[in-house]
Amino acid sequence: MNTFGQYFKVSIFGESHGPAIGVVLDGVPENIPLEEEDFAADIARRAPGAVGTTPRREADARPISPRS
Repeated sequence: MNTFGQYFKVSIFGESHGPAIGVVLDGVPENIPLEEEDFAADIARRAPGAVGTTPRREADARPISPRS
């Protein structure tokens, strides 16, 4: 797992051809709502067939699991 940041920590986990990859956002105040749509454009950049991506065929799911 790679972790970046001081106030908001972003931890990235998983492997490119494994069953899942993900991101943990730590330190986000409760009054900042985050929705799947907030990340849709970034996820779309790595979609199959996009410039600079591999010709993989799996779909990108982006479920958000809020944790306290």
